[in-house]
Parts: sequence; structure tokens; C-alpha cells
Amino acid sequence: CSKAVAAHKVMATTLKTWGRGRHGVLGHGDGSDVELPRTVEAVAGVVAIACGEIHCLALTDGGTVLSWGSGMLGALGHGVTGACRSPAEVIALRPAYPIVQICAGRHHSLVRSSAGDAYSWGTLASSAPCEPLPRRQTELDGRATQLGCGDAFCAALTGEGAFVWGAPLWEKAHLLCRGSGMHSLSCGTNMLACIGSSGAARITPPALGAEGGGQELHASGVAEVHAPCGMAFVRLGSGAAFTAGVTAEGRVYVFTH
Repeated sequence: CSKAVAAHKVMATTLKTWGRGRHGVLGHGDGSDVELPRTVEAVAGVVAIACGEIHCLALTDGGTVLSWGSGMLGALGHGVTGACRSPAEVIALRPAYPIVQICAGRHHSLVRSSAGDAYSWGTLASSAPCEPLPRRQTELDGRATQLGCGDAFCAALTGEGAFVWGAPLWEKAHLLCRGSGMHSLSCGTNMLACIGSSGAARITPPALGAEGGGQELHASGVAEVHAPCGMAFVRLGSGAAFTAGVTAEGRVYVFTH
């Protein structure tokens, strides 16, 4: 599943899961493996999902967030580190409702409220402290327009540009890539991509999060990739070592990094 899925203009539906069920990550109430798609009975009205390595999040049409799977690194946001084998509401988020976007990193979670606030929880690195409850990223101060998760960092777009923060999760967010009009934030394992106001994809080097040192990267550290023939990218998606861009004409281009 995609690490970040926005909930706008998506019809609510049922959720089906299948595959390996350890830690209850499939949401069926136990740890059994499931070979064929099976409806997750404990949740309805799903408009978005996000999956980490061994945990899942769901966003409902009412703007509530549920999580399940392994909680041993705090990724569920329930304040405890035990497994949750059926979807359960992240109660600590209630003051921030409605939530409009959910993201999942390897062992952490990130959500955005309708007020533009970002809340994160979990663990970003094996040696980093665990944050078992959602924590508001105060530096963004209601300015977040889109969020993204890498394996071990969090990212947000604002009107000023792209911000990142790393381990621990309460580290101050710092401006990684300055520029107005950015959209379609996409995070790979150790990189960040977004579309600038000109329609070009802007790709950062992998020095993010805990290794970023809290220092803003200079413009020379950001690579710009332009679509051929004057076309503009309108959407991006990232894997571990590549980014795919879709143009307004519906053409797809893939570039490695």
C-alpha cells in the first residue's frame, strides 16, 4: 500500500486485507495468515489507508483514525506497546478531529488535521526514543498542506516549502527545500520529492531526518527534473530508489536517484 493517501473526494467503502497476519496486522482479530481478500469487520466507512512495516492506519469518512498491528515501537498511538489485532480508534487524536490525511513510515505514523496541524508518533530509528502518543509538530503551527513519511523521517509541505524532522519525533522541523506553490509531496526510503510551481519535480538528497543536523539544505542540494517537451508533472510517487511522475497529459516518466 502507499505510505500516504489523502482522503479528499474518496468514496467511503469497506476494507479488505490479506497476506501474512503476524501481530494482527490484517485487522481480523488474530494473527492468522489470510490467502484471499477478507473484509475487516471492525471498521466501516474507510476513505484512506496507510501501511507501515507491521502496522496499519485507516481514516474514516467521519475524520477519525484507527490503527492496528504491532505496537511494540509505539506506531499505533494508543499509549501502549502491545499488539492490537483489530482496528481501534487513536483516542488521543480526538481534540484534533477531523483528520484529513494519514501516513505511515516503517515504525511511525503521521496525520494532518483539517486545521493544518501535523501529529506524529512511533519510532524513527532503532536507537531513538519511542513516542507512544500523538504529538503536535508545533513549528508548523497549522500551516501543513500535505504530509509524507520516509522510513525514518517525517515531512510536510507548507506555503514556505518542504519541512522535515527526524529522530526523536519531537525534534524541531526544519526547512529542507524552500519554495512556494509546491504540491504532490512524495517520500521514498531516504528521499523526498515534490512538484514545484513550474511543474518540475524537485528531489532532495538522502540526508534527512536524524542525519540532517537541523540544517537547511542549499538550493544546490536539490535536483530538478523537468518533464520532456515543456510538459508539467501533476503527481509523483516514490519507491526506495526511484520516483515516478505523471504529467497533465497522462504520460508517466520514471527516474532513479
